[in-house]
This record gives sequence, C-alpha cells and structure tokens, in this order.
Amino acid sequence: LVITIPNFRSISRMLFGKYWYHLDSPRHLYHFTPITLTAMLKKSGFQKIQFAFIPSPKYFLQSYAFWKYGGKHKFHPFIWRVLMPLAYLAKILCLSSTMLSTARSNPEASLRCSRHTHMAGFLVDNSQDIHWVFSLESRSVQGCCI
Repeated sequence: LVITIPNFRSISRMLFGKYWYHLDSPRHLYHFTPITLTAMLKKSGFQKIQFAFIPSPKYFLQSYAFWKYGGKHKFHPFIWRVLMPLAYLAKILCLSSTMLSTARSNPEASLRCSRHTHMAGFLVDNSQDIHWVFSLESRSVQGCCI
C-alpha cells in the first residue's frame, strides 16, 4: 500500500491552524500524524510501515495565502527558492505538510486483497496528489489494490 496524505503534525498546521491548506473538506475528512496512521495501519493488518516526508513550500505558502488573502495566491518563484532550505529542514524533522507512507499486508492477517481491500474510504485524484480517506471501523477500501 502506498499513501500520500497531509501530515497533521506539520509545521504549516501548527503555525496556521484553521487556515492550514489541507483542512479542505470534503476532500480530507480525516487527518493523520505518523503515529495515528501507523496505529490504524497496524490495526488493519499492515506491517513494515515506513514514512517519507515530502519537502515542498507549496502548502506552507498556500496556508499563508489563506491566512493573509483569504484564498489561494500565486507566489514568485524566488520565494519558493528561498523557502526550499526550510522545507528540507521540515522534512528532516518530520514536519513536512505531506507525508508518503508505504506498508505491506500482513499475510497472517485475515484480510484479503480484492476490489475492496484493507480499509474503508475513497480515492481522490486531483491530478497532482492522490489521497486516501479512511475509516477506522472497517477493513475494506474502495478503490484498487496496490
């Protein structure tokens, strides 16, 4: 399983609070930190869970834009270059706005990989990101088996 989702533990969320770019319902109904996502994946029968944090100033800047301008804003490329070192620092500290997680099915678990697999939710592809939304109560996912 490969998941790319917002990191609720990100520096952007901590700084901008209710203006955090990823608080965009109904696209994101649930939010996870690495700890909560690990717990949910383990409970759903996954193992070998790993995380990578994606360094990008995009969501920090858009969170700033929501706070300052009330909506999206286009920033000069120079600002992106200036903020990239901070984005890499956020990555090192596991505080990036976006995290990528990989996990493997536990073959001993009583889960099967089919059209509806491991967790309930849905897949949204907005041509830039792929997001999974999960429910802790169920062990079936609507979408495809990865």
